[in-house]
Amino acid sequence: MTMKLFLIGLVSLLSACATEKNSVATPSVATKQPTSTSKKELTNSTWMLETRLDENHQATQSMAGSAIHLSFNNQQLSGYAGCNNYFAQYQISDPQNLKLTSPIGSSLKACSPALNMQEKAYLSLLPQVTYFKLENDRLLLLDQNKKTLLTFAAQNSAQVLENTNWQASGINNNRGGVVSDKNTHLSTAQFSNGEIQGKAACNQFSARYTLQNQQITFGPAHTTRMFCGEAGVMAQEAQFLYALTQINRYEVTENQLYLRDQTGSLWLSFKILNSD
Repeated sequence: MTMKLFLIGLVSLLSACATEKNSVATPSVATKQPTSTSKKELTNSTWMLETRLDENHQATQSMAGSAIHLSFNNQQLSGYAGCNNYFAQYQISDPQNLKLTSPIGSSLKACSPALNMQEKAYLSLLPQVTYFKLENDRLLLLDQNKKTLLTFAAQNSAQVLENTNWQASGINNNRGGVVSDKNTHLSTAQFSNGEIQGKAACNQFSARYTLQNQQITFGPAHTTRMFCGEAGVMAQEAQFLYALTQINRYEVTENQLYLRDQTGSLWLSFKILNSD
């Protein structure tokens, strides 16, 4: 009896070992969940237009000097369309679904026919947006067939600074205030490859500049030597050129440029100068 029980136990043990040896463990496969872009990735972000779909269904760039911006904040998008500021309500739902929930409103400034046509074309595409996609530092807005309508790059303030023509909207009078009058618009600036040039008010000027993060410093300005007899023009020019020597940092917000000293005091403010 003892031998019989021993043999039965041995057979059971060998059978169990054989079963364990022949069984193959099925590896657990982790299911890769699709990544969806949440609304948090767009909220409080600002973008600069790279291309838009034109009437021939081709991607086309904006006119020079007419940087088009788009910002998202608290279910409202807003920006600058090359001539006017615009705004509308929007809604995001998963996955990557975006649509306007209100008509587009805008300011009513009159611009050149070419700018008006570009702005109208751009704004007409926004209500067609159904999806959005983020790819690295780019934002793609797509229609219901997932065809790309608009392509934006994450706004880089230095890029906006250097790809825009600026017109003065305020100049520090060196008596404690930034003022604007009938001559202020005469002062302009263009930034490119480390050189600023434009019109100080009467004369053309140029100077070298250096950028580091949000800091900017200007070298000595060189000017032509005309004299303008209109009241206040030469005084404004002197104030403008002196302001350049005081500036230490810059800020770009949508269609405005602010140049400040190291204490934060404002010396020059600009708005985008529309191209003709």
